[in-house]
Amino acid sequence: MTAPSVRVSGSGFRYCSVYALDGSGFPAATSTTVYEGVQAEGAKTLELNEPEPRIIPISGDDRLYAQDALPAGEGMNGTLSIARSNMALEALVRSVINFTVGEAKGVVSGITDESGNEPQCGVMAYRQALTEAGARVYESVVLPRALLFSRQSGYTDSAAEYQFSVIPQLVTKHLWGTALAAGTEGATQAQAIRFVTQYKPYIVAWKADGTETEFLFATARQAPATTKIHGVWINGTVDASCGLAVSKITPTTKPSANDLVVCFYEVA
Repeated sequence: MTAPSVRVSGSGFRYCSVYALDGSGFPAATSTTVYEGVQAEGAKTLELNEPEPRIIPISGDDRLYAQDALPAGEGMNGTLSIARSNMALEALVRSVINFTVGEAKGVVSGITDESGNEPQCGVMAYRQALTEAGARVYESVVLPRALLFSRQSGYTDSAAEYQFSVIPQLVTKHLWGTALAAGTEGATQAQAIRFVTQYKPYIVAWKADGTETEFLFATARQAPATTKIHGVWINGTVDASCGLAVSKITPTTKPSANDLVVCFYEVA
């Protein structure tokens, strides 16, 4: 198993997960059961639009002397479109609660008194891609912090499509908490972080209880090999000696209660 080429041709959009974040910006796991975020099921499109740079023409004597450019005066933004309604996702991005009336399930919509208090969320999405040699790989994007605004439409006789405005925030850290650095990433701030992996990428988290020493992946989403577990971080600090198995991780030192354990790995 080898690392994939960084020169790829993207194709089908396959998966998107949205993560509630805790106060430190980590995926908000609540227990030692693996937290995988809320899947935006039925992924159709994730448009991320980088604005044009500000072009500065320099002219005189009735002619153009030169052109310069400055960074755009606004940030990246986009739209997530999915084919399946998910009230858990609606509640997460609206900062409201899924409720019940008898056996009926509900979530409030439109303008509420929580509008304007929408939480920042983490987003991870991937699509299929092909290398120059025709090998299947996966191209992904991580938004460590983003605002998502649900844009519900009315009912028609066509297949439903559910849309969310996506506004990535300017961040200084990865979703797992390590700082962006000029010597590592070439920048100390970014809105989006992209990866290419041989298999499907996942970011998961657990909240330690002070007793558990092993943290299990979901049975259906285990790593194909320990080399495909790319990192384990505890409260944002990498655990370089963490014990790795295809089904679990074992931190070098037992995490204390309420420590956040985050893992970036691949799934066959």
